[in-house]
Amino acid sequence: MSWALAIDNNSFKDSRPLQELRPIIERLKAVFGLRALATILNTDAGNLSRFLSGRRALSDQVARRSVDLDHVLMRAALIFEPDVIPDWLTGNEPFLRHARPIDVLAVHGAGPLIVALDGIAAGSYA
Repeated sequence: MSWALAIDNNSFKDSRPLQELRPIIERLKAVFGLRALATILNTDAGNLSRFLSGRRALSDQVARRSVDLDHVLMRAALIFEPDVIPDWLTGNEPFLRHARPIDVLAVHGAGPLIVALDGIAAGSYA
């Protein structure tokens, strides 16, 4: 069965779970800690804390960065051992023209990092 055949008008009866950012922020906070996560997302730790307590919404930009970071970390975890992921994020990646993945993520989003991770997983060389 193709993906297209599996998706119909009834597939998205309730899209609220797709819009829920709290589990993503909690997972990222567990990985990085609140202050480091705030720095990575280019926001204030107080903003994240207030969001997690339900007293504040995230800006669209911080929400997008959170989803992108989570996506990249989940994909990286399928390829690397956990202790390698921080080094990969902050090291020079040949698939990204030797830029740091964390910097590319901040400027261009998850797309280029996913392409790089796919190349690494396939055993390709940049």
